[in-house]
Amino acid sequence: MRQPQMGENGGKWERNQKISPTQMSGNVRKCPGKSKNSRTPKGEPPNLPNAVNLTGNCPLPKIQCRNQTQNRRPQALRPLSLPKSSGKWCKQMAIKVGRVTQLSFEPFYIDMERRGVQLRDIPLNRVAEAIREGEIDGGPVPLTDSFDLEGHAAPVAGFCLSAAARSGSNLFYSRKPIEELDNGRVALSEVDPTTVQLLQVILAKKYRLNVPELVQTADEHDALVISGDAALRRRRGMRGYGHRYDLGQEWHALTQLPFVFARWMRRNDMERRDAMLLEDTLYVGLEEGVDSLFHLSDPRENLLMLARDVMEYIIGYRYFVGLSEQKSIDLFRTYRNQVLAQ
Repeated sequence: MRQPQMGENGGKWERNQKISPTQMSGNVRKCPGKSKNSRTPKGEPPNLPNAVNLTGNCPLPKIQCRNQTQNRRPQALRPLSLPKSSGKWCKQMAIKVGRVTQLSFEPFYIDMERRGVQLRDIPLNRVAEAIREGEIDGGPVPLTDSFDLEGHAAPVAGFCLSAAARSGSNLFYSRKPIEELDNGRVALSEVDPTTVQLLQVILAKKYRLNVPELVQTADEHDALVISGDAALRRRRGMRGYGHRYDLGQEWHALTQLPFVFARWMRRNDMERRDAMLLEDTLYVGLEEGVDSLFHLSDPRENLLMLARDVMEYIIGYRYFVGLSEQKSIDLFRTYRNQVLAQ
């Protein structure tokens, strides 16, 4: 077995013994800052932390043995100073998004809770108000309400709810043919404002009728307009109303364009990274949410729909604004302003 090296005094190595670079020539241990697995070279005593020769390209300062620095104390570590912040830097608040619990909006929300987004169930008619008052940071807004939010909120990319032709859940039921409804009375039953104004535009622009009087369902009326899941449950017809009209299909017959019923909006003061996160979750909804509804195997008993009915309903919708959708938005806004000005 190899004998240990001896010091200059002929005895064992001393802890505070000074070692010159000449004595350690050719046997210099690499700096511990460069490698954690460096081995003790031949000729160097083991366990000698206070006599390391740092003559290589080490980023650490030169260290001498303890007996040469008896009066020198190591400097205390400075506490890590963090920049001052108003609180958002230290603790990011979760995004609050309005969730509309209707079948047509389901794909949008599939990835949000997993990404830490807080969902608050809000009726479609109240989403714009909730954004304006700061209750939520964003959500799907009826198209007509999005026009009024332009000073408070901005669209989230081009995400929307648009019917290519037949909507399936924006219906108009009448006791007599629509052509005979001049100066008629129309009841509002669980309907959003965009559907109501779309009906007014269709009656004025397609059928050349006067704008009807809007009343409650308990009042005497000639026709009824309904939207959302309530319309889906009554999509086969309603007793006492012999004529059924799909307003998305009526708009397409008038303009040859799809109709955008809602757009995703966010508050103007939302942080940029939060806006990007919201946008990303909506993209995932388009990819995975719609596909999950296509492969749905369970019926929707609350909507009286089989899996096949759900697939046929969803396939008629688009979820992003393209050229035709933008053209439709601009045209509807023009028609709407003309009708309301009458």
